[in-house]
Amino acid sequence: MRSSIIFFVLVQVYLGGASLHHKITYKSFHDGLRECAEYYEISNCTLDKYIAESYPNIEPVQRLIHCTLHNLVSWTDGKGVKEHVFRNFFVPAVGDTCYANRTRECIRSVFHRLDHGNHFARAYETFQCYYHQWGNISPKKQFIPRTEYDFDTLLLEVIQFRHVPECELIEYSKGNVLDQPNFAPGYLLGSVRGGYYSLKHGISLENLYTQFGCPELLTKELKQCVEGVVKQYCDDSHEVKQFVTFKNCLNSVIPWYSRVVAVSKEKLYGKAPCKSCVAAKEVPYVVHHVPASVGAAPKPYYNVDH
Repeated sequence: MRSSIIFFVLVQVYLGGASLHHKITYKSFHDGLRECAEYYEISNCTLDKYIAESYPNIEPVQRLIHCTLHNLVSWTDGKGVKEHVFRNFFVPAVGDTCYANRTRECIRSVFHRLDHGNHFARAYETFQCYYHQWGNISPKKQFIPRTEYDFDTLLLEVIQFRHVPECELIEYSKGNVLDQPNFAPGYLLGSVRGGYYSLKHGISLENLYTQFGCPELLTKELKQCVEGVVKQYCDDSHEVKQFVTFKNCLNSVIPWYSRVVAVSKEKLYGKAPCKSCVAAKEVPYVVHHVPASVGAAPKPYYNVDH
């Protein structure tokens, strides 16, 4: 009996391995909506009525939509909607090529018309622009990006999981990041835990775009850069592939590097610098099977200082 139970558990672990959650969140628009309905004690019956009436312009619905946009990490009070996030929850009509421009024009009108501090009405009207101009609400669950705070928390978790020594954090805080012994394995850890990389499917440029909103992530040139690394290092570990991909293709595009520097400074604030870091000096990170030419790193496609 005991052996049967153990076998069953092992089978479940094996079958579930392809869909590990790590610390990745996926929600549909209606998931976020119904969560917010609970926060405001709105019954399912009332919520269904709001949906059937196409979200009427009344104060409870305004508050509900404002909450939902925040819940989906697609809105910032004062700045407005994050198009690179909120677009994922709508499906344009087939053949419609003007939906994005119509929606943006609608939002500009909303922000011109409504008071800057009227966050509930602005969020509600912005949603209506997407609802009527962008397309139908998608029933599919979408990748939810991290807030700035949560992304920094992810980096702190990587530091904790890797047990990065203080001396190495000091190097990070100085901007000496790529050659540190824990950066490459830590970058893989954070990428997998954050939903930006899968050991089964590889890198997700779409999720990175949803997180950071950098349009370069969706360009043909960057995709070719990533595919080139994967092809060249097909026999190497995921750690190697991720490290070289970051170094050659992403370092100048996504702000991962600069956030590592900032988080390291924050973690070290108020601490006296350590006197030595033997481990970091004696065990430098080495990418096996990588030609010397890669160590110098080819010039990236994008030149953006961090």
